[in-house]
Amino acid sequence: MENTHQVAQAPGSYTAISHLTTDSPSEEEHATMQNIYSRATAPMAHRNPAENTGLVGGFALVPPGLVRPAEWHPDDTHERSVERMYAGVGRKR
Repeated sequence: MENTHQVAQAPGSYTAISHLTTDSPSEEEHATMQNIYSRATAPMAHRNPAENTGLVGGFALVPPGLVRPAEWHPDDTHERSVERMYAGVGRKR
């Protein structure tokens, strides 16, 4: 099922997505993240990798796909601190 954002985009256009994931390094860290976001004014939904992939339905992912943000520029020397997130770019079919 397409969402409003997808329907409004013209074929051939691109969209970027980034999302927190539930596959945290530890259960304690995951519980901490859930606790923090449960008190936010705009709570965050944490999704597993399959659910994150479902968010780009209707779009063809461009390489390297839906991966950890650091994998978009693996040659950069930036610290790989955002390992609890996936990011990707998709092209509308």
